[in-house]
Amino acid sequence: MKPYEIIDHTADIGLRIYGEDWEALLKNAGFALFDLMTDAASIEPKNQMPLSLEGKNREDLFLHWLRELLYLFSTKQFVFKDFNFQELTENHLKGIAQGGVFDPKSHEQRMEVKAVTYHQFKLEKQKSGWVAEVILDI
Repeated sequence: MKPYEIIDHTADIGLRIYGEDWEALLKNAGFALFDLMTDAASIEPKNQMPLSLEGKNREDLFLHWLRELLYLFSTKQFVFKDFNFQELTENHLKGIAQGGVFDPKSHEQRMEVKAVTYHQFKLEKQKSGWVAEVILDI
């Protein structure tokens, strides 16, 4: 079972992402983003990239996280599969993203994600863990 599902949205695409804890939610969000753009399972973690981000709160950090990953894809064509955090709080993360450079010859090209939006964004802690809903501009 995937750690996310697609939500119907008129012009864009929405994701509902699940995680048993804050760390799993961020990892699953990164996986979901790249799985929309290519088959994330096919990404070979050949390269590592250090990441360090700050946010005002969990919501802000979550959106910064997805925006940073999208920025790295847009500017360097990096696609990531695995994420490991050395430091993680509600407003700070420091870790390593593992993946490689997108190659249309070996990676399936799915959707082009243009932006991560605030529109209808939700982040909620439930009994079973965390759930986030985010709309992506495609």
